[in-house]
Amino acid sequence: MKTLYKSTHGNDVCSGASPLPNVAQKGMSENMKSGNKMRLDIALVVMLMAVGVVRAGQLEGYDFRMKLSVTNLPHVQETQADFPILVKLTASNMVFAHAETSGLDVCFTDADGQSLLAFERERHVTASQMAEYWVKLPSVSSAAQTDFYMYYGGPLTNGAVATNVWNSSYYMVQHLDEEDATGLFLDSTSYSRNLVNINSAIATNAGMIDGGVYFDGGYLASNNIPRPQSGYVAMWMKWNGNVGSTLAYCLLPGTAVAYKLYINAASNVVSHIHTGTSLFVLTGNTTIVPNQWYHVSDRWGRWDTHKLFVDGTLDASDLNKIYPYYAWWNGVQMFGNGFEGVLDEIRISNARPSNLWFESQYYAQKDKLLCYGPEEDFRPQGTLLLIR
Repeated sequence: MKTLYKSTHGNDVCSGASPLPNVAQKGMSENMKSGNKMRLDIALVVMLMAVGVVRAGQLEGYDFRMKLSVTNLPHVQETQADFPILVKLTASNMVFAHAETSGLDVCFTDADGQSLLAFERERHVTASQMAEYWVKLPSVSSAAQTDFYMYYGGPLTNGAVATNVWNSSYYMVQHLDEEDATGLFLDSTSYSRNLVNINSAIATNAGMIDGGVYFDGGYLASNNIPRPQSGYVAMWMKWNGNVGSTLAYCLLPGTAVAYKLYINAASNVVSHIHTGTSLFVLTGNTTIVPNQWYHVSDRWGRWDTHKLFVDGTLDASDLNKIYPYYAWWNGVQMFGNGFEGVLDEIRISNARPSNLWFESQYYAQKDKLLCYGPEEDFRPQGTLLLIR
């Protein structure tokens, strides 16, 4: 007797894939013993049955997975470590009905298909078929594509832990869509540096990545974000064209401004850093067009030159190795005060990333690094063809 398993998900036919259940085997045996005869050629006994096959490199307990690959290597020109990447799901790349409504069964693994990766769920809404996840990849190669997997249709483990994605170098990570009942916008790092909503800044669904905050008189504030001696401030912005709009302030009220990031009358991004003794101003070269999204990063440092990046590209730099005056920075940190438009994904870090890191991170947040593979279906179903 030869047993064939015909996959209902493709054309492959695997010999000896699954034995018959004991009941069927017993029936066959009794028929043979009783002398019952079959036709000389081939008798096909077709049985629909549940046959679960666990493949090598498959995480058990999940019905589906999708292979994700970092393939846009022209924008990964150096290998990156502990790299947060955006996984953006829509009806075009995922069957939402195959996952739990809120994504509580979603998890991610390394290329081996089994080693779990840290991830954060920013949104998963089956009704609108939209989801965003942040996954920390241990390494992203500049020489070959980096693969990992997303599993779903399994246990409701809710493995999303935001604080495992953003390491200690991140002083604050604000997705600006997690406003709690008290009006706090919640930080995703382990430091819990939440922002207070002052004068009714408006949470909106029209962010760059899920929700953002619209500013027109209101702002978000904190007084416990440390000043990095070397580090950066980064955010997405959509400016409405109002001259003099300020993205970020860090100051001691009644004394002086330690740090300011704003848009000048010529529609350029400007960084203002006061060391306590001297003011340094770095003006970008890109003309910011109203009502368009831009990613802006401002990097400074005690050991690094001052640099402005717009959309992942170096926009301006100077040779000054400076950092904001600590005593003034520690007064209050404000975002959107005097700005008119929408901000999203505000991050402050004490890391000292390279120019190429800013390029890769911009494309990661634009969802321009990943290739989304087809869905793999591990559900136990198939057709047994018994050939005699």
